[in-house]
Amino acid sequence: MMLTDSYSDAMRSSGNGSQLDAQVIESITLAGLLDETALQHLLPKLQHLDQAAIEGMVLADKAENMAALKALGIDKLPERQKLSNTLSKKKRAVEGFGMPVLVCFYGSGLSHEVGVASCETITALARGGCLHLHGPKLTGKWSTFPFDSVITLPHFDQPPFREKGLRSWDEYISEVIAQIDGHAARRGRPLLIAAHSYGAAEAYHLAARLGRRVRHVTIIASRVPSEGHLDETQLIPDDDSDGALLKWAVSQWGLASLQKFVGVPEEQWTSSAREAVATLRQQFFSQIPLSRRPPEKKVLAPVLGIVSAQEPAHGETAERMQGWAEVTTGGFELVTVPESHLGALSSNRLPALLVAAWEPILRRGGKEDNIFWETGSR
Repeated sequence: MMLTDSYSDAMRSSGNGSQLDAQVIESITLAGLLDETALQHLLPKLQHLDQAAIEGMVLADKAENMAALKALGIDKLPERQKLSNTLSKKKRAVEGFGMPVLVCFYGSGLSHEVGVASCETITALARGGCLHLHGPKLTGKWSTFPFDSVITLPHFDQPPFREKGLRSWDEYISEVIAQIDGHAARRGRPLLIAAHSYGAAEAYHLAARLGRRVRHVTIIASRVPSEGHLDETQLIPDDDSDGALLKWAVSQWGLASLQKFVGVPEEQWTSSAREAVATLRQQFFSQIPLSRRPPEKKVLAPVLGIVSAQEPAHGETAERMQGWAEVTTGGFELVTVPESHLGALSSNRLPALLVAAWEPILRRGGKEDNIFWETGSR
């Protein structure tokens, strides 16, 4: 893949530490540090430290923290080292370094379990799969990604979000961030985002909210979010019956599993067909998608768009996906894969495209965090 100069430059410079990330530093707490290091028993010795003191330790050098922790009565060297190393990692995250967390969003009409499985090509690679690369500069190269945290998040209408009665994208994204940062090992760390189809709306809103904390965004088969979720080019049926919605979904995305139910009386549908249509109705016609405004905030990270060569004229075409170039300041690159709208998520080209996009970011983060990284020729 040949990357444009602006896109390549943006990947190298995104979050380069030129300024401290206030969102990251404000998310670091004493309780979180002790949870992450399994040193909760030290709380009595440290509980007098206020947030300003914690932030000061995050920004201090390792030697300074070792001395400060000893003065605070932490006598065991391994405990001081463990806390100091964690503080150093937090400092790198605040400065724009450190290993990122991968966050995935899947497409519409899927249960969470099926959605997680649909992202397997991406998440399996991220969890350490060894990949042979191909291309003008990559032939014979291989890489092992050292991700230690990957999370695939459900849509707003699925547990645990459904029970919260969310009524806006802002509320949903706040809950998404709480889910990400709710685990001590993920709290405050940089993010890589990958999203397919419907999940692009969630990816956009998360990336726009978190600014430089997001290092890279991959969008597969989806235009930029617009009013509602589907605009007039996608021909939402005037007939709002389940049968019409099913027929429309099949015409949009070629859903082979539902094709056989087109024109069939609804009482003859299987439970899985009824569930799929109910999910589509909730995701496209409930309060949250209909309340969405067109994008106003810019995404600061580079965006890689992947478009299907088989998209119909009214679908997520290359022309419509070019709209992402207008909502990012980090650079945009669009690549076409031969598979269908759904097949693009497991395209044979996808791993190599992700390696080319992620490797500069991961190599920097892995080096800073002293995480094992392999690359070479075989």
